[in-house]
Amino acid sequence: MNTLIRDFFGDPHITLQCSRAGECLHYSQVPGYEPPAPPAAYTPQLFTFAVAGALFLVLLVFGTLRWASKRSEDEDQAAADYDDDMGGAEGEGEERRRLLMSHHTPCTIMFRDVTYVIDKTAVRRSAWRGWWKRGGGDARVNGALGLSERDRMVVLEGVQGVVKPGEVMAIMGASGAGKTTFLDILARRSKAGVVSGEILVNGKFISDQEFRSVVGFVDQEDTLMDTLTVYETILYSALLRLPRTMSLQAKRQRVHETMMELGILGIANRRIGKAGKRGISGGEKRRVSIACELVTSPSILFLDEPTSGLDSYNAYNVIESLVSLARNYQRTVIFTIHQPRSNIYALFDKLVLLAKGKMVYSGPAQQAVIDHFANLGFVCPLGFNIADYLVDLTMHVSEGSGRQSVGEESNGGSSTVITFDSPTRPQLARRLSVREQQEESLFTPKAHSNGHAEASEGESSEGPNVMREPSEASLFLDSDNQSVVLQPPRSFKRRDADGSNGTVREQRRGGLNPHLQALVEGYATSTTAAAIGAEIASALQTANDIPPIGEGTPLGANPSIRPRPSRSSLAAATTDFTNIFISAPSHRATWYTQFKILSNRTFKNLYRNPDLLQTHYAISIVVAVLCGVLFWHLDLTLAGFQNRMGVLFFVCAVFGFGCLSSMQVFASERLIFMRERANHYYSPVTYFTSKVLFDLIPLRVIPPILLGLISYPMIGLRADTPFYMLRHILTLVLFNLTAASACLAISVMFANTSLASLVATLVMLFEMLFGGLLLNKVMIPVYARWLNTLSFFNLAWEALLVNEVNGLTLYDERLGLKINVPGAVILQTFGLDALGFWRDVTRLAILCGIFLTIAFVWLQVMVKERR
Repeated sequence: MNTLIRDFFGDPHITLQCSRAGECLHYSQVPGYEPPAPPAAYTPQLFTFAVAGALFLVLLVFGTLRWASKRSEDEDQAAADYDDDMGGAEGEGEERRRLLMSHHTPCTIMFRDVTYVIDKTAVRRSAWRGWWKRGGGDARVNGALGLSERDRMVVLEGVQGVVKPGEVMAIMGASGAGKTTFLDILARRSKAGVVSGEILVNGKFISDQEFRSVVGFVDQEDTLMDTLTVYETILYSALLRLPRTMSLQAKRQRVHETMMELGILGIANRRIGKAGKRGISGGEKRRVSIACELVTSPSILFLDEPTSGLDSYNAYNVIESLVSLARNYQRTVIFTIHQPRSNIYALFDKLVLLAKGKMVYSGPAQQAVIDHFANLGFVCPLGFNIADYLVDLTMHVSEGSGRQSVGEESNGGSSTVITFDSPTRPQLARRLSVREQQEESLFTPKAHSNGHAEASEGESSEGPNVMREPSEASLFLDSDNQSVVLQPPRSFKRRDADGSNGTVREQRRGGLNPHLQALVEGYATSTTAAAIGAEIASALQTANDIPPIGEGTPLGANPSIRPRPSRSSLAAATTDFTNIFISAPSHRATWYTQFKILSNRTFKNLYRNPDLLQTHYAISIVVAVLCGVLFWHLDLTLAGFQNRMGVLFFVCAVFGFGCLSSMQVFASERLIFMRERANHYYSPVTYFTSKVLFDLIPLRVIPPILLGLISYPMIGLRADTPFYMLRHILTLVLFNLTAASACLAISVMFANTSLASLVATLVMLFEMLFGGLLLNKVMIPVYARWLNTLSFFNLAWEALLVNEVNGLTLYDERLGLKINVPGAVILQTFGLDALGFWRDVTRLAILCGIFLTIAFVWLQVMVKERR
């Protein structure tokens, strides 16, 4: 009987203590009993106090933001004053150079046979698996290289080169030539395919961790927070990445010296800005990105298209600053660039020219490259930019071999054309367009009187008077000396890295037309390639502790010599190289320091872009007042109970769909996070914690408190004790945090913002469907009730109703009779548990933790930069 009473009245304290059945009588059945009046609504004094508390909370928040903004401005002004004190004296140049050279080790980087292959079968087979795999082992390399042409794609093949401290190497080529891929491999960025080759730093193989500690990488797109100033952006990079043993003053001084060297000291206190919000220019943004890497004093600096999107003047300023850094501070600078203007090209020390993933040239960038292509028959005309000519040359020869390839008669409007895929009988060609005439004039190898293109660099090892074997695209004059005929391809000998000659493997020729093959083989047989190959081979012998090998003996031919490391690993033989590096990850900022710095950055971003914060607070106040007016002082009738259900469900819906704005909390910084993580700014756990505490809490905790303080007394909800109001606000806060955590997890899992918004909206709708108001829980099929258990709408709505109705006695007037109905009975009718408040609150907290855990695990494991 006591169980029946507890379920009926919803109060475990109501029990029967009768010795015999029938002796107990409810007090309301005693003759003359008058039911008590309903609990009085909040008095005007209490209502005023609640509203005043809400307004005080708003003023406190915005006052704190204003104080933080003022303090930040004072710090910026102090930084500017410090700049003026340090300022620009001539005598400071040497001191500045000394500071930037402190703890710096000049590095020479050598690379040979760098190859990148994509296994198409593996991609199709495990597109969603394999994300956890690191670099390719021998099996992956051999398997990828052994696949058929249909199942593999060779993106890059056989690239070599050397760049020394104080030198600038430019990687050039047409779009799709493999420039960015090659730069990523040199910088050891994460790649989805199989990488092979050897890369040495100062003549040694080093591990990835050691390598990353001496390099800086600047992406093609500037990923900077628009609300931060130039000084703050560079300072945060220094605080997060410089050794923890450096003092704060020393780090600030390093920042100032870096800005001064790059010429951005005058804009130190200007914000970065973005589209729609004016900030610094594109060239200044690019130099800020460079400064963020340079502040760590890297020995090797990689840049992907540093002049992309800049006008010619700003492009020259950026490259000139890089050249100055390389030559004045002994940095090794490597970058990709697309058709630079002539005065920019004149600054290059080394050049790597790529076409369709093949190495067309690698070596000195000025007169040597002109002489090399002149010897192949390609002479840059006067008035042409050599950089444009070289890139256009690779684009011309990369086109299909089916294009016509001979000239026209000088006195006629037609020409006899022989193509590589033409039948034996001659074909009558159409009239050449102006573009085709110009391309043929520029990019057709010039013939010489001896019937061959001059080949001083390609002379055989027997001596200068011995002619080399004709190239695949040997050139002959016809009887009229008017047109050039390209003979069909023939076998071609090239000079290997060790000086021996060998025939190029046929599988390396796939997809190349004779024009491009002639350029590739022309460089392979050149003295430039031989000199670089010999230098790298000597360094490899030293790195692998291989004794000097006699001339003419190929590497590894002596059975007593230990074979060199597998070409599938760029760090197969690791030498202890740590003692020259000062910025190893273990020496950088601690997790607590990272958390403080990231929290400060997140807080600055919040108060400098307060639109979202202000909108959430305004919506909470407006909705609270609107609900208070529409549901003013609800009574205890069944209609009043219906209004209670409606207003509580509506409040949950407002907060639930308002949490969709959490999609932007991470989506707007996804690219910044991936780039900073790839550059080892911080640990994902510190970033995630700072985002949750200083982004979610101001947006998800304070708004429900404001709404609860204002709407609760206006609606006339339960006023027995303040305890009920506190439980009401607690439930709203937990619900808002849970919904925001779910949206955050979805935004982390889906990189596409539109797709993430769609998924989050559907999740909210299904959560509402199983919330308890639209679908009675008793009527839900057994196999779908688990969805009801996972609905945070159901948990919050049930907790709010139980807190409000359980313990009240509702009434209904029928035919002049006043029928009293316990609140627990009505709750049971809707499938709600009258004693389930704390259980629902606990489940809400658990769900919030689960969603945050999912978001963090996905962030830690899946959100990484992949190229």
